[in-house]
Amino acid sequence: MTNSPTAGMLTPTTFEGAVQFSETLASSSMVPKAFQGSPGDILVAVQWGSEVGLPPLQALQNIAVINGKPSIYGDALLALVTAHPEYGGHEEELEGEVATCTIVRVVKGRDVTTARSFSVGDAKRANLFNKPGPWKQYPKRMLQMRARGFAIRDAFPDAIKGVIIREEADDMEPKDITPANPLDAIAEEKSPATDPASEQSLVSDDPIDQNMGDLPPGEPVAPTEEMDPDAAVWEMIMPEDGRVEICQTSEDWFHSFLEIMGMMSDDREHDFVERRHIIGEYKKSNDDTIARMEDEAPELHKDLKARYSKMLKYLSAKAKEENG
Repeated sequence: MTNSPTAGMLTPTTFEGAVQFSETLASSSMVPKAFQGSPGDILVAVQWGSEVGLPPLQALQNIAVINGKPSIYGDALLALVTAHPEYGGHEEELEGEVATCTIVRVVKGRDVTTARSFSVGDAKRANLFNKPGPWKQYPKRMLQMRARGFAIRDAFPDAIKGVIIREEADDMEPKDITPANPLDAIAEEKSPATDPASEQSLVSDDPIDQNMGDLPPGEPVAPTEEMDPDAAVWEMIMPEDGRVEICQTSEDWFHSFLEIMGMMSDDREHDFVERRHIIGEYKKSNDDTIARMEDEAPELHKDLKARYSKMLKYLSAKAKEENG
């Protein structure tokens, strides 16, 4: 791509040139409809393309902004990875109801293999399977794209600069990104702060040899800071790095929590005992939000509690099988 004799002939090198370039393309019918008449969007898309290594016109064809975040079509994302100097090959396969993508990265002469899977079960847990649109029409392709996106994200984060796969972004529920008016919150009377969650709100992460049929609760956790039940957003503390993701509604939070829990359950890099512990820690880190959900979205909380309990029972049973 960079060795092409035409590389760069339509690549602006100054901000003024980029603005003029964007205005010219915005008036053309040869760019995607989403960019027609929107020079500002073109300017941002071209800049994102520059960040990850896509020439301007390729960026316009392959970058889309979903809920205010950039995403790239799966085929273009794979092209960026195969052009990476440390790319060592990849394989994609679909066995039964599980799609798997395996990518090899050559690090200091050593092959580092990353394999990620996405199954029909994962899609069902995330309420994607048979969803109107591509999931209903091309389920195998969508499973392939999800597995590919996870593998690329973990194997080549430096190549994609945090941009997610377009097919995954399309599955995210639309969010209202209009800034909230802080005066609205002042005008309304605040309800009493919810109590922090205890281990009685959801099943505790008890030892593997305990009777999982009853799932006895553990000791209550110590009280934490009071939460404002009128908060406009729902915070989710992500596993491993502890970063905070923002969801606009309780439904968004609920589905994201289940999707991440499902991925943890299917993580083949850990045995079933470890998976169960990881899921338990993930739940504990989000206990405050789960407690808020019990007050503000009781039906979702009830469903979440049932699914969490079922997941722990399943992992416990598999762990016992695994350990003989």
